Amino acid sequence: MQSLVSAQLGVVGRWPWPLQLVLVPAAGVLLWLVAHGPLVWLGLMASRPGEAAVWQQGLALSLAVCLSGKYPVVIALGAHFLNSYLYVGEVTWWNYAALSGRNLLRPLRWLPLAIGRLDLRPILGIVLVLVGAHYAGRGLTWLFAHALF
Repeated sequence: MQSLVSAQLGVVGRWPWPLQLVLVPAAGVLLWLVAHGPLVWLGLMASRPGEAAVWQQGLALSLAVCLSGKYPVVIALGAHFLNSYLYVGEVTWWNYAALSGRNLLRPLRWLPLAIGRLDLRPILGIVLVLVGAHYAGRGLTWLFAHALF
């Protein structure tokens, strides 16, 4: 499954992860900038409120889409944690989730969070994702409250 995902990403899949992380919301904003004009022309949206508001709408939309990805990340980290201690057989989904969890935890691998065979990095990763998503959601709420649209 990992090779299938890598094949879909192509060259972008080989870029450094911080660049990939910034690329997702940037692509969302650009996609919104392209789609906004035709949506207004079709009458599906109100008339153009101004360039700054369209950029803010694109940013809010792309951040909301990124925040919706917290659940698959938490599932992958939880499956990685379980797969480390339970043998579930050669199930493709479990292997992919374990590999994804291991890849997601790469920035935390320098932390000495292993107690014997118990590795607490997946638990820390889950906590960081949930806390980060909570505060990012609050920031998104603030953006909606103070935006030009």
